Amino acid sequence: MKKLDNKSKLLFLSSRLPYPPIGGDRLRSYWLLKTLSKYYKVHLVSIVEEKEILKEFNDFANQINITYKLFKKRKTNFYYNAFKSLINNEPLQVNYYYFKDVQKYIDEIIDDYDVLFATLVRTAKYIMHHNHKPKFLEMTDSIAISYLRSKKKTKSLKWKLLYL
Repeated sequence: MKKLDNKSKLLFLSSRLPYPPIGGDRLRSYWLLKTLSKYYKVHLVSIVEEKEILKEFNDFANQINITYKLFKKRKTNFYYNAFKSLINNEPLQVNYYYFKDVQKYIDEIIDDYDVLFATLVRTAKYIMHHNHKPKFLEMTDSIAISYLRSKKKTKSLKWKLLYL
């Protein structure tokens, strides 16, 4: 892949801060950002829990030359969102990470970007209705397989419903 002189602008959505690179989704996002930032001007939008330490992430972002907007949320905000799955019939993970202020921000800046990149199904809802831009969804099939296996193994009705 040839390095671009006039880089296109890429909007990168992540449901969790991709730093430190621990755990599957953070590790993938970390390396995706490192790679994509070589070829695009990347702006990351990510949701973080209030308690997360951001100084190390800021150093990483400066190192790979990306801009970012982080939305700090309390754990109770996530739980409230998860409860919505009982009402709106959307997947738990989509509701858990969907916030109207994040959607508003994305809608306001989206025209400034050439490419939209969502990580996992958790962030896809933010860009689904923007059909005038190329969109990419990075999704790991092993999550669905893991939930399916867990649903079969658990004896708890509560967890069977959650995995469903």
